[in-house]
Amino acid sequence: MFFDDPLHAFANVRRALRPDGRLVFVCWRDLAANPWFAVPVAAVRPHIPPPKPDPEAPGPLAFADATRVRGILERAGFEAVQFEAFDARVTLGSHSSALDMLSRIGSAARLLAGVDECARADALLALGAALCEHERAGDVSLEGGVWVVSARS
Repeated sequence: MFFDDPLHAFANVRRALRPDGRLVFVCWRDLAANPWFAVPVAAVRPHIPPPKPDPEAPGPLAFADATRVRGILERAGFEAVQFEAFDARVTLGSHSSALDMLSRIGSAARLLAGVDECARADALLALGAALCEHERAGDVSLEGGVWVVSARS
């Protein structure tokens, strides 16, 4: 997900595998399948300038599009490319721990980077309120969805 040139990277991986070797990895699906990404992003967006994201830029959701990833893997020489969706709850810890983590890493943190202090403070208040809606038994927990991707060399 974080390769600058995923085609080149996967071609190198394929060359390192023995004939008929197996590649398996997990990558995040899209925002709709990942409330643990979507909820924080939706909370902070009204308080920051609108971003102009590149869906193919390196980042946690860069491999969300299975068609794109299949194309990369096939052009890198892989065969029998398969995708299996897997969903699970992502527990982020206590409210304060979750707020701290999401303000430092992830999609919401990238949106917050470089905004002025007033906008950041408003966005963090909104994020904190949004996380309250997902707190159960002292922990913030939201759904997450990944692809389990497999292929043969």
